[in-house]
Amino acid sequence: MSVRLRCMDTTTIRLLGPPTVVSDGRATVLRGRRHQAVLTVLALEVGRPVDAESLIGAVWGGNPPPSARKTLQGFVHRLRRRLPPGAIRTEGSSYRLDLPSTTVDAVAFGELVDAAKAVAPAAALERLEQALGLWRGVPFGELTSGRFTIERAYLDERRRLAEEDRCDALIAVGRVADAAIELERLTREEPLRERRWALLMTALYRVDRQVDALRAYQRTRDEMVRQVGLEPGAGLQALEEAILSGRPELVAS
Repeated sequence: MSVRLRCMDTTTIRLLGPPTVVSDGRATVLRGRRHQAVLTVLALEVGRPVDAESLIGAVWGGNPPPSARKTLQGFVHRLRRRLPPGAIRTEGSSYRLDLPSTTVDAVAFGELVDAAKAVAPAAALERLEQALGLWRGVPFGELTSGRFTIERAYLDERRRLAEEDRCDALIAVGRVADAAIELERLTREEPLRERRWALLMTALYRVDRQVDALRAYQRTRDEMVRQVGLEPGAGLQALEEAILSGRPELVAS
């Protein structure tokens, strides 16, 4: 299975950064947070109807003006002018973005990450690199209402996991030194994520840097004790013991 960011009439929607419509190779960041909010909600729900009340809530929160429904219609009209004919359909009091799901980068990202879980390491690495390559900044730009904050946190966590999965795949295909370099950066950025340290320790051990692998364990232990007052988990402790013992299962076959 291969999932790529696809186009309909060369149009794609970017949400992994400021909300942007790309048409015929030209990227246009939408102006106005309310306009951006309508596009973002429709794109996150691509292929599914979104009722007007949900869109109004995303745009104005719990205090919409009396003219909210009419203003919403104006936002939808402006979006229709930027998208292919028929891309936004009206269904009763709801609107539906009628595009292939993979024309929306946030959706394509999730599909690529999911696809990577079902294939061999080399194919997984390709899909994960495609997925991570879709990111262009903070998801949804400056949109900060409740729904966007929740969705942003979800996407950010999936990105972190995908970064770790990519390093795991790099190790599995023998690009261990590349993985070690990336993991040094990732552990500096978020020193409390134990999986990153476990992957780094494994990568360092496999490139004959046993001492550095043990030092990495000590670094994570120091950070965890300092920041949260806890020792590393049982998995990391077992990995340290395995490195000390030189267990053969740590060496790539």
